[in-house]
Amino acid sequence: MSNIHSRIVSTVDAVTEALEEDIYSNKFFPGAMITETELTARYGVSRNTVREAIANLINKGILVKVINKGVYVKKVTFSDVKEIFHLRKLFEVKAVSIIGERGTVPDSVIAALNKLKSLDINTEWNSYVAADFGFHTALVDAADSPRLSRLYNTISAEVKLCIYQSRDIMPVLQENYYDHGLIVECLKNKEVDRAMDLISKHIDSAVEHFKEGFEVLNKLNK
Repeated sequence: MSNIHSRIVSTVDAVTEALEEDIYSNKFFPGAMITETELTARYGVSRNTVREAIANLINKGILVKVINKGVYVKKVTFSDVKEIFHLRKLFEVKAVSIIGERGTVPDSVIAALNKLKSLDINTEWNSYVAADFGFHTALVDAADSPRLSRLYNTISAEVKLCIYQSRDIMPVLQENYYDHGLIVECLKNKEVDRAMDLISKHIDSAVEHFKEGFEVLNKLNK
């Protein structure tokens, strides 16, 4: 039984978030069918609430609706990763550029970096991944551009889905903290071009890890 009963169970947002987290934690596997009946029982809410939550996650790109068949958890492919992370890079490089032009690094970015530093990926994988993504989100929000933040938010769920579904085939490295720290130091020192280059290479490196992981997976499935 989900822990949704410890929260507000009557809102669509609460059910949407609970289902999203259950998908990230593999309680619903990639490609699994999602039914209103199952979710109504799981979360103890009405069918209408479940229907709206499902629609929200279809819009976020982590559920897919197949006509005359049903709703399924999106199964991420490497093609998905390349497209999603290409967009992610565009948004994050732009954010770093804006922060660099302003010349100050907001406390929210430093706090996100410190939170990541406090975690051990070997014992706190889920928390580490959440904090890692939290740093990137803080970086984008620090640009203080509502439009850029909205655009980034449109791909956030899919970025997280890529990472969580690839846990067994792609390493999330403790060294990510050091990459992030170097980006922050460059921004503090007004080395804007270097900071932009670092965030770009950081994301490109992640895509390469995904590629290697999917290649291994494809070999195992042959």
